[in-house]
Amino acid sequence: MWVRLLTISSVFLSLMLLVCKLPAPPPGPENAFVALEFKSSTGKIAKDTLTDSTGKQVKICMIHNLTQYIDSSTLKITKGTEFNEVHQVRSFRGQVDTTYYPIVFSYPGSYAVIFVGYIEGQPTVLNGTITIVAREQTIQNHKPILTITSPSKDTVVTVDFCEIKVTCVHDSGCLVKGYRDGIAFDMDKSLSVDNLWTGIAKGIIAGNYSTIKIVATDSSTAKNKDSVSVKIKYDGDTSSPVLTRLNPATESASTNSSSYTITITCNDSSGVLSVNAALGSKSFTGTRGTGTTWTIPVEGLLSGAANTVVVTAVDSSMRANKSMLNYAITFDPTMLDTIGPTITPVSGPVSGTTVTTPTVDLVVNVSDPNNVDSVYWTKNSGTKKMMTPVTGKTGQYSLNEILTEGKIDTLTLVAIDKATRHNQTKLTITLKYSEPRYSIIYNGNTNTGGTAPTDPGAYVQGAKVTVAKAGALVKDGYTFTGWNTMANGTGTACAAESSFDMGSANVTLYAQWTLIPTFTVTYNANTSPVAGSVPVDETAYTEGSLVIVKGAGSLSKTGLEIVGWSTLANGTGTSYTSGASFKIGAANVTLYAKWSIKKCQISFNAHGGTVPESQTADYGNLVVEPSSKYSGFTLVGWYSEPECTNKWNFLTQTVSNSVTLHAKWVVKDIDGNVYDTVRIGSQTWMVQNLKTTKYNDGTPIPYVSDSADWANSISSAYCWPDGNTSNGAVYGALYNQFAARSVSIAPFGWHVPSKVEWDTLCNYLIFNGYSYNGSTTENFVAQSMAGKTGWFYSSDEGTPGYDTALNNKSGFTALPAGARSEDGNYGLFGETCVWWSTTQIRETLYWTPTIGYNGTYFLTGMHYFEKSGYSIRCIKNP
Repeated sequence: MWVRLLTISSVFLSLMLLVCKLPAPPPGPENAFVALEFKSSTGKIAKDTLTDSTGKQVKICMIHNLTQYIDSSTLKITKGTEFNEVHQVRSFRGQVDTTYYPIVFSYPGSYAVIFVGYIEGQPTVLNGTITIVAREQTIQNHKPILTITSPSKDTVVTVDFCEIKVTCVHDSGCLVKGYRDGIAFDMDKSLSVDNLWTGIAKGIIAGNYSTIKIVATDSSTAKNKDSVSVKIKYDGDTSSPVLTRLNPATESASTNSSSYTITITCNDSSGVLSVNAALGSKSFTGTRGTGTTWTIPVEGLLSGAANTVVVTAVDSSMRANKSMLNYAITFDPTMLDTIGPTITPVSGPVSGTTVTTPTVDLVVNVSDPNNVDSVYWTKNSGTKKMMTPVTGKTGQYSLNEILTEGKIDTLTLVAIDKATRHNQTKLTITLKYSEPRYSIIYNGNTNTGGTAPTDPGAYVQGAKVTVAKAGALVKDGYTFTGWNTMANGTGTACAAESSFDMGSANVTLYAQWTLIPTFTVTYNANTSPVAGSVPVDETAYTEGSLVIVKGAGSLSKTGLEIVGWSTLANGTGTSYTSGASFKIGAANVTLYAKWSIKKCQISFNAHGGTVPESQTADYGNLVVEPSSKYSGFTLVGWYSEPECTNKWNFLTQTVSNSVTLHAKWVVKDIDGNVYDTVRIGSQTWMVQNLKTTKYNDGTPIPYVSDSADWANSISSAYCWPDGNTSNGAVYGALYNQFAARSVSIAPFGWHVPSKVEWDTLCNYLIFNGYSYNGSTTENFVAQSMAGKTGWFYSSDEGTPGYDTALNNKSGFTALPAGARSEDGNYGLFGETCVWWSTTQIRETLYWTPTIGYNGTYFLTGMHYFEKSGYSIRCIKNP
């Protein structure tokens, strides 16, 4: 066992020079080096080897010279597999750094020391040996001397931990351990102070004393012990006292006295040490009243301003936490004054009179024992205006106001004193001003549209008149240029929105008009011969008007198309496209057609398949044949109309116009039989019964015509309805269930339906009114599913055999192919159509939807044995 004593310490260059006596290194990496020395427990220095005893501290000295060139160093101490200690130095203090590594060996033996320094990436390896011999142990019968130095007595701290310091002295050495309320904590021996041990007692409980016990054990074989204890209390109070205002209840207060008593409540869990107030440099001591109430008398308040008083409370905790309240207390001797100033008229019109001029001047005298603060007036309760003190006339104030003609104006004079209450006195004066008024009349002066503006104003002489705009007033072919006091324009001209002073008579203003020049836009075909005619623009444009460029109209030329217009015939002028706009100038404009080879756009409607990209081809060129895929279908070709009547020949047929080509799809089985399809609800069905003789991988399906062979067959087989090969073209084939349940019997993308899919078909037809009687709740859909031929006659309305002209509303086209029993016999041809489903009821028994010539129902609940022969109607994969 070994013990590493302390963290590594570093000393400065002066210590290295004293111990290691190194010369001052010259600068440069070539002079950088590392060195290794040992220091015994007695202080002896050795370079390569050191002998010492167990239990004694030795130090390994690592010297780094010119540290700016040294990347790092590594110290390794080993003794076979029993001991291995590694220490790395990655940072240095100063250009020369000496690091001591202290260690105590517990077991004797030879320890290898390897010190590697990396100078600019290159390692320098130094080796040494430390030999440790056993130290003779003596039995000591006295306890170690243990003294606690900090804290030296029971104490209170403001954090939940405390540093503990003790000294322990014993000849054999000491081991010191700390305990806080029985919980151990480490005590470390000082490297710099003899016999000093330090540790941190953590987790001290707030509000209670914790017992700190230090136990020392000596290193003798007797293991003598001693202990000391101290109590520490953690005072964790960080909360300031809680202060509540009582008098005054708010931050601000006023008083008519120079003194004021402040009352508050003060609460703190640690108790309240003091409550004081400060007014400037003066301080006042608070007195505790009942419970948590404190009163602080404050004196020496200054009048005329808010006095700032600061109340400070301090609690009884170690931190002496504080709280403060600020007050603004105003000492106002006038606060009891409730009488406003006295207002006395001096000059001006008397209230209630009528005046003949709009301007009125008034002078009043205002007095108050507490002095006058301000005097203002309002007109008809409007904006406040301050009255002006009269020069040389103490207490007199004047105002100048313009009255409203024809109305009674109320002038309210208000005087305010300088008392705290700012007492007011009002004087009300009512006056009426009356003066002649004149009107403005506007005349359209030959206008063709709109009406002349009206001015409802009645103007007094000298009043400002703002001239109106033309508004909606217009005259075809003319521009409005303003107004004139004479119709022929020889009077006084008045521009719109200008102003003039009203005279002593009514004024009539006549609209003035100026003829507007107009310009034309002409289109030129710019080539011949052409078909059709150029567009015509009959608009007469005024300068600055917006022109919308027309399209080609009926103008055309074989193989070419108009791509725009230009202001020059050679196309180098300003170009415009159809629908573009420009503002016409002060001249006529001719636009010349710009011709280009006609571009034809070819788009494709895949009708369910993948849609090819559109193409662009010049007039007379071929179209590149596109490809498209549609799961379960075969592409027949592309056609120039949705009905797919005329097939497009991509090898010879050229384009003359833009065109949309339509894909035509068919369903084919492995034999090449073609099937039509119908979309019913969310399902796509074949319109014909399956007639393939092979699986879709090319494997033949056995044809079995003999009844006995059919009855004995336990594998796939097919035959033709009623045993007649010619029936297959119309009615399809009959298959046993062995063939029907093969996943390869349907064309790719198609499958034999399950009972659920047959039920989905039936429910869709019912719910969407396909029953012969229009019901949406009853299953009377057989007639809407049956084809129009091949059925026996039935006299029952709504059956497939009743009136075949009413059949096949759904487009499903069911035909009565009959059936073949499991013993191989044919029957029901012309009467019934039975289809296989892939849904098994139990062994050898499957659901088989059925329609009969004399039934109104579509029977999805029928079931027959797997050796029977029935039709197959395929449904497209989802």
